[in-house]
Amino acid sequence: MTKWLNMEKITSGTWYLVSVKMKKRDIFLKYLDLMIAKNHLEELILGVEKPVDSMYEDNVLVNLSNYHEAVSHLKNIDTFLNIQRKPIPLEAVNRML
Repeated sequence: MTKWLNMEKITSGTWYLVSVKMKKRDIFLKYLDLMIAKNHLEELILGVEKPVDSMYEDNVLVNLSNYHEAVSHLKNIDTFLNIQRKPIPLEAVNRML
């Protein structure tokens, strides 16, 4: 099972914002967790966080070691819509959490 980060402040990583289908974030997270375990993607998808603000209710933050390889896996999850190409600054990640 994926280890969800329970840190008060994120201090490192390359974080991206993933958009999922409306009201399907928990389903996306469940399938992401299964995909990581089944395909041994722990070194590719380094962290996953759920933003707390309601404006991000259909988004997930992911910490990736390789953007292009991760996108190819994320696209296989039915509730995945897209991922921002540009990493999010750590200050912005911390504001979302």
